[in-house]
Amino acid sequence: MRTSQTLIAVTLTAFAMSLAPAVAESPESETVTFEIEMEAPASDIYDTIRQQAWTACAPERLSSSVTTRANVQRRCQNRLVRRVVASLGEPAVTEQARLNGVTIIGNGS
Repeated sequence: MRTSQTLIAVTLTAFAMSLAPAVAESPESETVTFEIEMEAPASDIYDTIRQQAWTACAPERLSSSVTTRANVQRRCQNRLVRRVVASLGEPAVTEQARLNGVTIIGNGS
């Protein structure tokens, strides 16, 4: 039996850390594709989205500060999670996001 998969592409705009002003002047964009098993329970779908967003947002070593890199990565992850969950339009997954403190507004556009 083949499971239902959904691929969602979102644009990830590189944002600068305070220690890299040159990046802030010329942000780069890339498309990130999320692979989601739609047959899975909503909590698993949400966890998969968060994990894939965390990986996609891994910052380059623009700073030697682990705390700074982690904070930048967390902000990026939250932005991507909001976009992907909104794009899915699945009420159960949106509810999982809400339970985890993520507010979803609109349809992810």
